Amino acid sequence: METTLLPPSSQIESVYLEQRKVFLWGEVNDNSARYLIDRFLYLEAVDPTRPISLYIHSPGGSTYAGLAILDVMNSVSPPVYTTCLGMAMSFGAVLLLSGDRGNRSAYPHSKILIHQPHVMGEFKGPAEDIRIFAESVKREKDLLNEIMAKATGQPLDRIVQDTDRDSWFSSKEALEYGMIDKIILK
Repeated sequence: METTLLPPSSQIESVYLEQRKVFLWGEVNDNSARYLIDRFLYLEAVDPTRPISLYIHSPGGSTYAGLAILDVMNSVSPPVYTTCLGMAMSFGAVLLLSGDRGNRSAYPHSKILIHQPHVMGEFKGPAEDIRIFAESVKREKDLLNEIMAKATGQPLDRIVQDTDRDSWFSSKEALEYGMIDKIILK
């Protein structure tokens, strides 16, 4: 019986980087933000014209880390093509639909979830601090809704309604909604 050895992950990473492919595999957090931002900036420095492909399989995560990724994604010279592998939820979905228009895709069995920002943990403090925090969360919600409306072409009031609760989309529904531009079949 013949066995095939896979190359070390660093070798795989090197090949993908040469092909200008980067991956968000897991939660959107400070570590994944640094990983992606480093690669976006590196690939821009190497060649500011060739597209970068971002593959997303993410349950979402930190709004702040996601906004950092999004800001760099939108500021680098090369267009960033986005593809959903499996799931793009919460901020993972925001990144997916914020890719280069015409080059946002998903595999057939992908699931996309949009919703309003979630506050994790228990918040304690003086009433005024809680009010200020609530206003901050409301501004984040409004900002994300505006980003999604612009990226999808949906009216803002539709986005507000659809993000009021968890809204799940198949790849076909995401295509019809304007989140992606094509479904990858082969």
